[in-house]
Amino acid sequence: MKKIAVGFVIFIVTLISIPLSFQVIYQAQSPETDFNPPQSLAITKEQNEEENQEEEGTNEQIVTVFREAKNESIELPLETYLIGVVSGEMPALYDLEALKAQAVAARTYTIQLLESQDAIHDTVKHQVYLDNEQLKEKWQDKFDEYYAKVSQAVQETAGEIITYQDELIKPFYFSISNGYTENSEDYWSTSYPYLKSVNSEWDKTAPNYEVQTEFTLDELRNKFNNKSLTKDSFVILNKTEGKNVNEILVGDKVYSGREFREILGLRSADFSLTFNDNKVNITTYGYGHGVGMSQYGANELAKQGKNYRDIINYYYQNVNIIEKNY
Repeated sequence: MKKIAVGFVIFIVTLISIPLSFQVIYQAQSPETDFNPPQSLAITKEQNEEENQEEEGTNEQIVTVFREAKNESIELPLETYLIGVVSGEMPALYDLEALKAQAVAARTYTIQLLESQDAIHDTVKHQVYLDNEQLKEKWQDKFDEYYAKVSQAVQETAGEIITYQDELIKPFYFSISNGYTENSEDYWSTSYPYLKSVNSEWDKTAPNYEVQTEFTLDELRNKFNNKSLTKDSFVILNKTEGKNVNEILVGDKVYSGREFREILGLRSADFSLTFNDNKVNITTYGYGHGVGMSQYGANELAKQGKNYRDIINYYYQNVNIIEKNY
């Protein structure tokens, strides 16, 4: 009887010890599978966060940029593209609030272009866009500082656009005014109620506000295809509300100030002429078409303590700044 009892105990102990032995062997062979569960959970969480970020990023509008010099197109997220545009269109040394105003204007113009364009050119045909390689060449040892500053201007206005009566505006901008901005209808044929002449007298302090360009009479005769022109053949007839030349008589033909500027490649349509023998000195005031936001003026307003919304509402009248959902 004792032998039976002892045998039964041995049998029970054997049944218990066999699976325990297998478990010990299995654990010794597979430490990464059965140990370190917190690390496995952390990896899964990080992967999920990255996937969520990627999914959120796909909602951002994509811009196809045609690089004219390389004759190729690239695709960029809108806000990334705008860093290159603001860097190409406005000096990075300008005040942060001026850069923000530029970012909102450039974003508005970009979205407007995308409604009718498959690709946006990287030149003044549309908007100047510079990639990082070009910016490093342009900024040299200031690259990190300026890139961070422009990126901040874009990020802190992310998604913001300018509208007038629920429609995107034409957010024209230019370098330096002659002391006033121009009515849109006085430079182009279309009148926009938010693009009216305003005082921008601080632009007169800009470097190169006043620039002289010299021509010979023969050069002007060739430019206007009129061999009979003399110094008495040029008469400024009238000016616009923004003080630019509205019409100028050249020989027997009347040109708009814009036409005269474009034919001669002048910096602005506000100019005066002086004659000395067979030479003509044309002095221009300001730089650009003069319609919309003066970039130099935006910077001066920022230095006076105005924020980017103040600047936008000064140069574009009765507009709204809203956030666009991509």
